[in-house]
Amino acid sequence: SGLALFFSGYGYEGAPASQQVLVQARRESITAPWESGIALNQTINGEGSKLSPKVSFDGLTLVYGANDRGTMGATDLWSSRRNTLNDSFVASSNFRGPVSSTADERDSALSSDNRVIVFASDRDKRGTRLWMAVRISVADAWSDPVELPAPVK
Repeated sequence: SGLALFFSGYGYEGAPASQQVLVQARRESITAPWESGIALNQTINGEGSKLSPKVSFDGLTLVYGANDRGTMGATDLWSSRRNTLNDSFVASSNFRGPVSSTADERDSALSSDNRVIVFASDRDKRGTRLWMAVRISVADAWSDPVELPAPVK
């Protein structure tokens, strides 16, 4: 809709200065200026740093990297949902295997139907590369990720 912007940053109310948190800025219309960013609720920003938030095409799913308790690697992908665009995002869940691994996963993008995710990971120990996982429907589990071939990298 162009009326909400999600990003991560430091120094927002309710979080330690050293903790990177997820923030939302809004505006009334496409031509209106952006309001100041406000940190998302503690359900999302609780422990650990958050980075690279991406919102699904419909605006109801938030995916981001985090090093929260329960993270399998340095940074895992986490997601949160909300019922409407006016609701807050609720408790997050770790993507877990096969998407999250003992390596570093971050910088994701969801397809418009939420059935394909592309993300950066160093899971193969050859440096950070782009990986893709798919699922038949949003209720199904993710496939094992496959590395995207050049020239996508």
